[in-house]
Amino acid sequence: MRIVHINYLDHYGGAAIAARRLHQAMRRAGHDSRMLVWSKYTDDPNIDLFERRAFWRGLSQLVGKRLDAWGLQYLFHPASMRLPEHPWLKEADVVNLHQFHGGYLDLNLLPRLARTRPLVWTMHDLWAATGHCAIAAYYRCDRWQTGCGRCPDLRAYPAVRRDLTGRMWRLKQRIYARTPMAVVTPSRWLATRYEQSPLFDSVPVHHIANGVDIHRFRPIPKASAREALGLPYDKRILMFGAASLAEPDKGAALLADALTSLPSLVRDDLCILLLGTRQERLQASLQALDVRTLGPVQNEALLAIAYAAADLFVLPSLAENLPNMLIESLACGTPCVAFDVGGCREIIEHGRTGYLARPGDATDLAHGIATLLQDDNGRANMAQMGLAKVREQYDVDRQAHEYLLLYERRLGQRN
Repeated sequence: MRIVHINYLDHYGGAAIAARRLHQAMRRAGHDSRMLVWSKYTDDPNIDLFERRAFWRGLSQLVGKRLDAWGLQYLFHPASMRLPEHPWLKEADVVNLHQFHGGYLDLNLLPRLARTRPLVWTMHDLWAATGHCAIAAYYRCDRWQTGCGRCPDLRAYPAVRRDLTGRMWRLKQRIYARTPMAVVTPSRWLATRYEQSPLFDSVPVHHIANGVDIHRFRPIPKASAREALGLPYDKRILMFGAASLAEPDKGAALLADALTSLPSLVRDDLCILLLGTRQERLQASLQALDVRTLGPVQNEALLAIAYAAADLFVLPSLAENLPNMLIESLACGTPCVAFDVGGCREIIEHGRTGYLARPGDATDLAHGIATLLQDDNGRANMAQMGLAKVREQYDVDRQAHEYLLLYERRLGQRN
């Protein structure tokens, strides 16, 4: 089967990583999978820019992004309107669209993409169901269920300056009505949200979990991992990572509160391992603790070593879909502590593969961290149960197989 995936990037951020892994798994399964992006960072020959000409790229960025900022999100990106003419798309049996927002695609492109071949749209957040935001609708606002307008937070990502959210919501409704497609969500939690959206009343919503390469993300001896990274052998290591640690929804401030409130017996035996950009504020709030950093880690082999070196991974996010890092950590034999938000409970079984704290409760987060760090036998049992869960539910090859079955059904319905 010939599949073309479309995403803003082929690297950096959860959606790009998930899309690229799916593409690679389909190629391993013997299918002709390609990926078209706005910005390319990898050397994969089967990933390419969908528009290279400087004039069209510049026009989209100069004019399109200004209109985006004024609230007319993604209504003038002429570089993408030539996308259906790309040779890879002309030959494709199925198109799988991933993250739409970012300022590279034109909403009016959707009906054209679906005109001659099945269109599957993988949702990595709630942007497609709202008048402008992608994450705020997770837990701070429910106006997306009734038409948006009078937006309480225009600064929520992706930010806009004028409140045209009601108009954008209605425009999306009209465009989607002309676009035959199927929606896929990585988490059951997000699937429920799209089933609640009036914009997707007549669109089938499927749940297919993201996966990881279980041959790359796998347990290795903790001593070997720590030696490779120059980390102490005689301390408990707690790992926290995100693309940007300064993003408010990632919960770094709550993590700092939790860590500074840990019992001294736990705190004195603790080493914090940070991954990601914009760490300065968090490091400043943890000056009394032993903090090590790897910075932003893009190499998956190095990332797997970091997970294996840790005793525990913590994710203090206030909003999540199906976090790649929780799956990756469990695949490497490291239990997790996280707030009970979004799809986190689909990965972490409380008391079996980790600890789910009450959302936004730094005291409960600290309790989970302290409890698991002081229970070596409990962590070892959780590691085994987490590893079994990933191998059963979150193998990327299984994910690719489920997508391919969906593609075949959509092709059959179209024919």
